[in-house]
Amino acid sequence: TRTFIAEERTFMPNQLEKRGFGVSQSVTNNLFISRKDSNKIIRELSDLGVSVINGSFFPANKQKGFRISLRDKRTNRAFLRILDEVLACLPTNKLLRSREAI
Repeated sequence: TRTFIAEERTFMPNQLEKRGFGVSQSVTNNLFISRKDSNKIIRELSDLGVSVINGSFFPANKQKGFRISLRDKRTNRAFLRILDEVLACLPTNKLLRSREAI
């Protein structure tokens, strides 16, 4: 179990950072991940049946983000796939407003 968690503690942060998240250092099976639009992501994940712990539940925490628990490889990969769906649906700042496109 320790070896597995150690491997996932390397894999998951790398994958999350590629997706634009900040990831806390951890020695447990939990990761705190943050991004400016974390509240929107939390809502979208919840709508898809994915439960995460909102960072606002941690009184000393000042970052916007949420905590996830590392699970088995299949579950962790499924989480990343769903997270990718959520991220694909978020508006980007790079889109032109209609008047700018004219």
